[in-house]
Amino acid sequence: MNRFRALLGALAPLVLLAGCGGSQPPLNTTPLTDEQKAAIKKEDAAIDAEESPNNKAAKLRPKGK
Repeated sequence: MNRFRALLGALAPLVLLAGCGGSQPPLNTTPLTDEQKAAIKKEDAAIDAEESPNNKAAKLRPKGK
């Protein structure tokens, strides 16, 4: 009987935690608009210029895709 209680005491928290996963909201998979893409590119370029102002390779990269 003591073994059963010990086993039950050890497994009970695991069983209780298994049900606490919760559900995550679905990911937003709608495509970005052209304006959103342009804003992201502009922000990326500003961050790149700020973080590495002497980076010559960034100036040689083709613009666009």
